Amino acid sequence: MTSYLIGEAICSRWTGRPDTVFIDGILRKRDGVLLGVDKKALVRGVTEAVESLRERVNVSFA
Repeated sequence: MTSYLIGEAICSRWTGRPDTVFIDGILRKRDGVLLGVDKKALVRGVTEAVESLRERVNVSFA
């Protein structure tokens, strides 16, 4: 399974929206909730990456 497919399975981008996801025998999603994900750290990392990109290309993202 490619990283893209794993991401799709975990983030539920298709209409099936799986309730539970196991990857390599490890429970990654239960009752529709991602497990082991620090959401604040994830948002912080994405925010920093977008800011860095904005500074490098000198563009404002709306």
